[in-house]
Amino acid sequence: MARAPRRALRFAVRTAVVLVLASLLGSTGLLLGTGSTAARLGGGVLTVAARAGPLYGTVPPSGSGPNPFPTGMGASLAVGQADLVSGAAGAGPMDLSLPEKIAFDAYGELFVVDGQNDRVLEYTLPLTGGMNATAALGQVNLSAHVAATNQSSLWEPDGIALDSRGDLWVADTTNNRVLEFERPFKTGMKAYLELGQPTFQDRTPATTDVGMHDPAGLAFDAAGDLFVADQANDRVLEFHPPFVSGQAASVILGQSSSTASGAGTSATNLSLPGGVAVSPTGDLWVADTGNGRVLEFEPSGTSGFVTGSAAALVLGQRNFATTTEGPPYGMSAPWDVAFDAVGDLWVADAGTPNRIVEYLHPFVANETPSVAIGQASFAGSSAGTSRTLLQHPRGLAFDPSDDLWVSDTGNSRVLEFAPSSFAVGFAATGLTSGATWSVTFDGLYAATDNGWITFPVLNGSYPFSVGSVSGYTESPTSGTVVVNGTSVSVAVAYTPTILGLSASIFWPVLAIVLALIAVAEAVLLLRRRRRKLAPPVPLTPAAPAEPPKTPG
Repeated sequence: MARAPRRALRFAVRTAVVLVLASLLGSTGLLLGTGSTAARLGGGVLTVAARAGPLYGTVPPSGSGPNPFPTGMGASLAVGQADLVSGAAGAGPMDLSLPEKIAFDAYGELFVVDGQNDRVLEYTLPLTGGMNATAALGQVNLSAHVAATNQSSLWEPDGIALDSRGDLWVADTTNNRVLEFERPFKTGMKAYLELGQPTFQDRTPATTDVGMHDPAGLAFDAAGDLFVADQANDRVLEFHPPFVSGQAASVILGQSSSTASGAGTSATNLSLPGGVAVSPTGDLWVADTGNGRVLEFEPSGTSGFVTGSAAALVLGQRNFATTTEGPPYGMSAPWDVAFDAVGDLWVADAGTPNRIVEYLHPFVANETPSVAIGQASFAGSSAGTSRTLLQHPRGLAFDPSDDLWVSDTGNSRVLEFAPSSFAVGFAATGLTSGATWSVTFDGLYAATDNGWITFPVLNGSYPFSVGSVSGYTESPTSGTVVVNGTSVSVAVAYTPTILGLSASIFWPVLAIVLALIAVAEAVLLLRRRRRKLAPPVPLTPAAPAEPPKTPG
């Protein structure tokens, strides 16, 4: 082969090698000056504050997913005691004595039924350990504890609920009535309305549609209907608004009529019901204390609940006819029920287990509880006074942030159990110094030009998406982070782009194209050279023309 074609081919090969090396260096950022991750990120950390309200709304209901309330977890705060290891009863502004049900208003203020002190205490924000109450309903001051029967007194109250207007309703148990107190609340104020008695001076128990006998738990549904666990009458009463003093109940569950009473163990009977709650789907759940179970009642279409109707589901017992199923997975004396923000059911089992248990939705017969608080395991039953032990808890509620609060009755205190919080951190690599990047995490947007972006969250599953940066492509662009007991970090790789393509793609493509052009040029040069060196083609002389024929 001649020298010129050989030089062309060598040139093509060298050009291709140089371009491939350049593409490799360029795609790694060495030619573009992006630098290393450690050098570019620096030490800054952007922490995005958690938004108000529950953050674990996607906790799977199957029981296999993460849960922000682990079995045996410790309390973080105590109301009614100076610390988390005291349990003495008292009657002062800071004290409690055998507290019963608890509730929160829409602002996060706490209300506690201080049963043995014949009062309901209000605690305003911020809630702190060992704090004093700010108001006492049922007493003339924050240190009085006198039982009486009048418009401004209480006698061993038990249940409590707030309606949609923020008015406070109290089950005044020994006075056999339910009282409504209108906002704003103040110590010694008078009740506005009463159910269960003809006047504020009466306290006679009765088994009628207008009477009550030891009312306990209270709850409102989305329509504003009031449900009352009429404990000693073994029934639940439903009252439709608008409410007036002395009005009759519209529906009775647990009995066949307004004059029937007596405990029973079946799908249509109750025994000393202590607490009620309405689920997010509108079903009524009853802590059927005497039967060691919790029952679900479903409304009958558009007509709602019907007197004497049967329960649809039982938890804590094998079936509607048994009462012997106890710990570790059955119930002993369920006293109160409540729902968290995702619709899971929590039960205060005040009997021997001394615990709070959680049931995950969707609920099924013979369901096993998923969490036990107050004990180290489902087999535990010890009563105690510590961060992790309870003594006959008889009330529970969730605050607006979905922290669990428990009325630890035997220890004369109310405990807060705050879900464990973990950090989800995002770190960007490949960006030039000062480039702003962003992440949208579970609906929260955050951007920075340096360091990490960190979100404090509870256990759960969270969607995220990564913002685009001009001149770069990002990976991953979106995804889901699962937090289950530990913090999580996510690396976001930004790759420089040229003409809309990432450098890792642009440079190899360019190298291949130029290499092909160089090879094509070499081939053309080779062909031209061969044509120049080929011998000339000899010319063939033309044959002489035939002479024309002469006509004969």
